[in-house]
Amino acid sequence: MECCNEASALTVEDAQEKIVDTIQCKKSTEVVQLDNAGNRYLAEDIFAPFDTPFFNNSAMDGFGFIHNDFQHHNEFKEVGESLAGHPFMGSIKSGECIRIMTGAMVPEGIDTVVMREKVSVQDQRIQVHTIPQLGQNIRLKGEDIKEGQVVLEKNKKINAADIAIMATLGVTEVTVYQPVTVAVFSTGDEIISTDELQGSGLIYDSNKPMLIHLLKEYGFNVLDLGIIPDDKDAIESAINKAEKADAIVTSGGVSVGDADFTTEVLSEKGDINFWKLAIKPGKPFAFGLVGATPFFGLPGNPVSALLTCQILAIPGLLKLSGCAAIYPQWLTATLTTPLKKHPGRTDFQRGIYSINDQGRLSVASSGPQGSALLMSVCKANCLIRLPKDSGDVEKGSHVEVLPFSFIPGL
Repeated sequence: MECCNEASALTVEDAQEKIVDTIQCKKSTEVVQLDNAGNRYLAEDIFAPFDTPFFNNSAMDGFGFIHNDFQHHNEFKEVGESLAGHPFMGSIKSGECIRIMTGAMVPEGIDTVVMREKVSVQDQRIQVHTIPQLGQNIRLKGEDIKEGQVVLEKNKKINAADIAIMATLGVTEVTVYQPVTVAVFSTGDEIISTDELQGSGLIYDSNKPMLIHLLKEYGFNVLDLGIIPDDKDAIESAINKAEKADAIVTSGGVSVGDADFTTEVLSEKGDINFWKLAIKPGKPFAFGLVGATPFFGLPGNPVSALLTCQILAIPGLLKLSGCAAIYPQWLTATLTTPLKKHPGRTDFQRGIYSINDQGRLSVASSGPQGSALLMSVCKANCLIRLPKDSGDVEKGSHVEVLPFSFIPGL
């Protein structure tokens, strides 16, 4: 067990690396229908069984020509039409053309399509105003996808575009990893659920409902084990139940307080590291294995719990789920308000970003940044990441921001 003195404080990056290196992808898979595959994680590569497009087709409503004819003709005779789903089955000679609709098959011999607006039509005589380029307005067979190509890689989270690709290729079912189940509970004698009457010295639990929502937004199943008092036997019983899940996420009880029995139970039951992190908010954090089950012990303050869950627990849970992409994309913005910071810890402050008419991002603080102040998150639409060794940041500086729109659940 790593002790909690300042010299052993881990950077965010080191903690992320240790977590992801420890966790292995869950191997259990199942086959689901394509309609039910959204937000699941692929357990196999998806290969294209044929070219897409499957045949040359028109990108425009217009007329199809033999390009070489433009050297000899400026007027053409319309001899048929090709409609989507109803191709032209004949052939054309020099000086002839066909009417063709968007998506319709381009018949053999035709190599150029001119859009309707660029020709004059009188009876069945077609006059072209400007000689087009060879191949204009034709989508070629295999232009998008080649037969045998890997179109979706194993471990990818399936989104709407992926569903469209697989439907285009005639895929009806897909092999995915089974959903990860995360056991969640809060600890503390002072914590009560919202259906209880508030009394002196008691507070409503915001962490568990917050974490359950965040975890569900990522597609995880949740096993809600409730609120556990500061009692060793009760905590041990909860950990025993939680081991039935694929992972465990708790809040509170991972510091070095006299009543923090979670650390004691976990030290006896698992291989757990109790870290002091070089991160703000969220210094106390526990991670390790209870048996083979990953355990994430989050701080008790709600902003700290939310942040460490998102920054540290979620990447590990995504790897457990079979996800290839682990970390979200941070952007650069110009700071419009100064920020206070002491060197020594990576600081994740809550901010409000906006985009100006030139498409540039700017960001301001969302207000007081205390780890128990949830309004700093509610008012915000992004996180601002300030490097570990930086101090106060002046207005006009460039900072890293992570829009909440990039994070499911926020």
